[in-house]
Amino acid sequence: MVQYGYMNPTADGRKHNDEEMRNGLMSFQRFNGMNDTGSMDNATMHKMHTPRCGVKDILYTPSSVRARRYAFAGSRWPSTSLTYRYINYSPDLTEAQTRQAIEAAFKVWSDVTPLIFTEEKGSSVPDIYILFQPGEHGDGNAFDGPSGTLAHAYFPAPGIGGDAHFDESEFFTINGERGIDLFQVAAHEFGHSMGLAHSSDPNALMAPFYAGYIANFVLPQDDINGIQALYGPNRDIPAPTAPPVNPVTSAPPPVTAIPNPTIEPSLCSMNYDAISFLRTEIFMFNDEDILRIAMRGSLVPGYPRKISDFFSTLEDNIDASYERYDGTIMFFKGDRYWEFNGNNVLPGFPTSIFNLGDLPIDLDAALNWGDTGYTYFFKGSQYWRYNEPSGRVDDNYPRSIAAGWPGVPDDLDAAFRWLDGNTYFVKGTRYWQFDVSLNQVNETIYPRNFGEDWLGCASGNPASLTSYSIHIVIVAFTLAKLLRL
Repeated sequence: MVQYGYMNPTADGRKHNDEEMRNGLMSFQRFNGMNDTGSMDNATMHKMHTPRCGVKDILYTPSSVRARRYAFAGSRWPSTSLTYRYINYSPDLTEAQTRQAIEAAFKVWSDVTPLIFTEEKGSSVPDIYILFQPGEHGDGNAFDGPSGTLAHAYFPAPGIGGDAHFDESEFFTINGERGIDLFQVAAHEFGHSMGLAHSSDPNALMAPFYAGYIANFVLPQDDINGIQALYGPNRDIPAPTAPPVNPVTSAPPPVTAIPNPTIEPSLCSMNYDAISFLRTEIFMFNDEDILRIAMRGSLVPGYPRKISDFFSTLEDNIDASYERYDGTIMFFKGDRYWEFNGNNVLPGFPTSIFNLGDLPIDLDAALNWGDTGYTYFFKGSQYWRYNEPSGRVDDNYPRSIAAGWPGVPDDLDAAFRWLDGNTYFVKGTRYWQFDVSLNQVNETIYPRNFGEDWLGCASGNPASLTSYSIHIVIVAFTLAKLLRL
């Protein structure tokens, strides 16, 4: 249970008490679509002994498990052209059979995205190494023998990032022969190599447990939604342009949102109080009103509407907002905050921000960091890292924004993560992309105009010269790799 993220290890090495075990079991059962009894019944025992992937199911220890869907590790590859190399081949199969299964597994993901996978046969270092080895195999994450952990892979990052390791104590087969189907396992592991965490949808390829051989396999929609949220759809299938843009590390400047000649000038100059990415849409808050932007960049007809139409009891002119790792929607204003379950305020709210610990009042921005359980709060020239599961600000915070987020200005209006895996900061009419792979802002490209790139406002629109006051937060389906600041 600790190994797969359902419980924290105890600080003093003691055994977990009955209540901790019960909560851990309930989290396991909820994640895997079972009745959350908190008891070790036969169904739970059977599931726990089912062969599975070695990657954690939950990248934080939750108080509750999110709704069933895909999840992000928090990192992605900056390029869609990736290379791989075999360190060795499975002795259970011929070299040709191993290649057949691996290439088919990569094709699962390239069929629905712009990703291109090429075997590296020269002297260049590949993005992904493929290894078959039992037991300890050099990464400090030893395999456990037959019928347990089948394989594991590492999320996109320098070094070992992207590499996929297969436990050769298993008997790998292809085409439905008795044993562990290599294609099925490899397709799952390469999802991790691309930046997907485990899905809590038990029917998804990225669910943690081995489903066995599936004839005529078709990638489930949950997995398609997840991988396309990271890399977009297959470039051969026309699709509207999503705002803002793919990650940019060099000129030319990013592709902007689709120009919208019908947009009201007042929307380009509107003083937004907060913007949150909820499910598949952006909710933009201005005074007492809400506007909505669909995932592909078009304004939803019939807006603005009143905040009270969606979030009863929530006040106007909020300071910041984000969706917590467990799905709770958080709003901040002055020295108070609200928690919502969907559209419904939870009992006891609003309440004092000091109940969250040593956080400042009158926040500038808040930035949820995917499924890691961490949230970053910004005010003035400083930021705080808040540990949601423990309910406290981490030691040695606040810290300087300039030191922790190179290229990001002080006195922010907003901060949010987007589906391209990068982080965006807004101040006035301008925004900065913080490239998580470079750990800095590319200052040759940014800042850029927020209204033009995100709303489709005309270039040079006088409205774009009007100051914004925006507070933005995104849900990180996301994403669960902790930014180490």
